[in-house]
Amino acid sequence: PPMSSSLLILLSAFFGACETALIRSIGTTHDFLELMTAQYLGVSILCTFWMIRTRTPFLAPCWRLHLARGCTGLCASVSAIILAQEIPVCSAECMLYTSPFFILLIMRVMKQESRVSFLTLAAILTVGFGGCILVLNPTADGLTIRHLILGGILGFSAACSTLLLRTVGKRGEPVVRTTFYLSTFCLAAGLIGGFFYRGGAEGLISTEPKVLLIGLIVLIVQLCRAGGWKYGNWFVNSVFYFSGIPFAAMLGFLLFGEKVGVEALIGIVLIIGASAAATMLERRKTRKSASSAG
Repeated sequence: PPMSSSLLILLSAFFGACETALIRSIGTTHDFLELMTAQYLGVSILCTFWMIRTRTPFLAPCWRLHLARGCTGLCASVSAIILAQEIPVCSAECMLYTSPFFILLIMRVMKQESRVSFLTLAAILTVGFGGCILVLNPTADGLTIRHLILGGILGFSAACSTLLLRTVGKRGEPVVRTTFYLSTFCLAAGLIGGFFYRGGAEGLISTEPKVLLIGLIVLIVQLCRAGGWKYGNWFVNSVFYFSGIPFAAMLGFLLFGEKVGVEALIGIVLIIGASAAATMLERRKTRKSASSAG
């Protein structure tokens, strides 16, 4: 039902903000490799178990697409963890919502979206990136141009990962295998990177409850998001999807006393506006393509 699907999207947004807040509370006491390993350990194990149970083949015919998505997902995961460790919860969460206007930009460059005029695209990008600058406020204490660049990497990588996910979906790939490839790729990167960084296997998988909790939250987010987007109304779900930003602002204030200033508030509105506009334009294109194909 649409209501239960929207509830799942709302829960995924809330737990996504909780994940950002949890990483913020851990801070730099654990490196990003350790946190990334914790993120994907549970998901990878669950997917492996489910594939064995359902007798889903592990070898995919479009393994190159899975490998490319693994690389983009890895970039998105690393940049998201570093941002969550170093900057306020709400600012870090906002960067996750920049991917829609990157998707529109990529589709225009790849000539998949020629109906969107250059001026429309330029306006969306200007508003969106202007919002990012206001939210991050590079002149403020503790925030640097480096964080702005990481935010850009996160948005672009997440956009590429989303587009690759759609391409894989069109090939008829099972959802569990798609999730398995991404989670296992990031898990392997975390373990291998951690092994060389520490010079051994000791401490590759943290047993600290806070770190282990990240994996559980990521699993909940993945399950809620998959169920919500699969069955729910697209427009209603999109509204609930953006609730992750106010959730992050609330958690940042309650847990860390982080107040959202006027500039940041304006930036949040600009990011949501630009992302919503980009999403609606891209969705319109998808619907037109589907109707013409039918």
